[in-house]
Amino acid sequence: MGMIKSEKLFSKEQTGKEMKRITKKYCDDLKHIFLRYKGKLISVSDLPFIAYFDLIKNLQYKQDTAPVEVVARPKILLKGAQAGAGLDCKKKAILIASWICLNVGRENFRFVASSKRKDKQITHVFPEILVNNKWLPVDATYPKNTAFKSERLTKKEIL
Repeated sequence: MGMIKSEKLFSKEQTGKEMKRITKKYCDDLKHIFLRYKGKLISVSDLPFIAYFDLIKNLQYKQDTAPVEVVARPKILLKGAQAGAGLDCKKKAILIASWICLNVGRENFRFVASSKRKDKQITHVFPEILVNNKWLPVDATYPKNTAFKSERLTKKEIL
């Protein structure tokens, strides 16, 4: 049983670093979470990417309550989602990046901090996947989102 660790996250850079650490250290969590897919009980890590992406994007969205920012390992995030707790962009980004880390490679994902605002204030984070030497967005934050579809951004920073 893993210990729950709490630490203050003071900046987007620190938050991004913690998201990467959690993803790389705990992506194996996905091997131990099971669901029914096409009549069989399988690990979520064995879902085809688009099926996994759709699963995550359809989980309830809920923004963290300011000033608290919460990140956690995949099994805690999915257990909370099952219990009805919503997931914000950071949490959904960790879940998508964990699948990529486990199935594609530890260096084949990155987190992007972004803005769509005129004032370019960073308000969002999502993962990208490296495919054929090109970084593609895989933002599963909202049910309307589509994998690999770029959004019009006013600012983008790699975390």
